[in-house]
Amino acid sequence: MALCKRDREPSRNERSDGRSFFRLRDQRWRFLIGLSVSPLLIVPSPKASSTSLGSTTILINEVLVNATGTTEAAKEWVELKNVSGTSQTLSDWSIGDKDSCDDFPEVTIPAGGSLILAGDRAQFLQDNSGFQGAVIGLNGAVGNGLRNDGDHVALFNGANCSGTEIDCVQWGDNTGCTHFNEVDGGIPSQGSDGKSIARLSDTDTDQDTDWASGQTPTPQGFSPTSVLLISFTARSTKEGIIVHWETVNEYNILGYNVARSVRSDGPFARMNADLIPARGAGAVTGAEYSYSDDRVRSGKRYYYLLEAMESDGERRRFGPISIQFGRVRAANRQR
Repeated sequence: MALCKRDREPSRNERSDGRSFFRLRDQRWRFLIGLSVSPLLIVPSPKASSTSLGSTTILINEVLVNATGTTEAAKEWVELKNVSGTSQTLSDWSIGDKDSCDDFPEVTIPAGGSLILAGDRAQFLQDNSGFQGAVIGLNGAVGNGLRNDGDHVALFNGANCSGTEIDCVQWGDNTGCTHFNEVDGGIPSQGSDGKSIARLSDTDTDQDTDWASGQTPTPQGFSPTSVLLISFTARSTKEGIIVHWETVNEYNILGYNVARSVRSDGPFARMNADLIPARGAGAVTGAEYSYSDDRVRSGKRYYYLLEAMESDGERRRFGPISIQFGRVRAANRQR
């Protein structure tokens, strides 16, 4: 489902000892999510609204406001959809409710693609057995947990809910949206456990008639075509440098290589003698990995690339990240 897409190809060379190294010509990297979503067959709940222009790119498409059970916050989720005709990169974007905000990793969603932002990823997959789409967890809750009697979900093109409000939906006694998408206040009332609010179409008019309430949740999407990386970091220890990465899924991944350089633009030499096997190969579940580099000198800065090897022979590269050995502070690229 996720690809790391590079703007220009790095040159690849072989050393006499059989190790590969890469020289970067460009350091811009993007993650690509490829999903689609089935149409929603739902009934609108009319209410007066404003006439402001809606988003024509990324929309909040569905929200599970009132989950079943006592741990509602972990079960709640938001579905984003790219309704434009071209791929859209979400870099340093965030989502929040009236009380709190969550940043999420950079992703590029193709035309018609969708993405689930869940309070808790493991809980979402448990509740939606067999789901084959992209799911990113938000540290246990969407915002501070969605209030049934009144709250909102707002999407921003800046970190920590800054920048422009791209889309927003509110319900109940909430008045926090700039984009006016207010749904009938009775949506999360008693008897609506496990129901969602959902858009009627891909055309956003910023009116309540864009939305319907009391719906059976319909998160859908096809299997990803590659790895989605949620974090890639490095930290310094007494013994050396530990490179750590975490994936959301590893659908088409055989394993990983870690490459190092003393320059940001390379050349990068592969550190691991053998391919590091993917723990979740062929699955939509992710895993965590660490690689220890003890061939370092105090005070020296090192740059690391991560290479994901796909089953079709493609190579996807992430980074570089950098760290100076002997110092605790590391320059990390993560959510």
